[in-house]
Amino acid sequence: MKVIKSLAVVSAAIILGVTGVAGAVSYKSYKSNDRAYSLEKAVRLQTLTNMALNNENYELACKAQQEVTELVVRAGVIDVIEQADVVESQICSWAWMTSISASR
Repeated sequence: MKVIKSLAVVSAAIILGVTGVAGAVSYKSYKSNDRAYSLEKAVRLQTLTNMALNNENYELACKAQQEVTELVVRAGVIDVIEQADVVESQICSWAWMTSISASR
């Protein structure tokens, strides 16, 4: 499944970003702390997204992935932003399609 592979890439990139920020010494500690906080929260939400997808709760997965995308943008992880946005679009499309079919 293409989305699962995409989620794995996004998750791995976020984790690498967290460890990179945690291991780096920066003179801009506020920005570094904010970035580390955003990435840590993104990792937790990415786990929630994966769990929601496994339980076929696409609406929850969509909301969690939207937050992940916003946090990745805030953290400035440029190489992950596009991938997170693509995954968000796919998951939210599924959420929309399943909500339409459920209302019929």
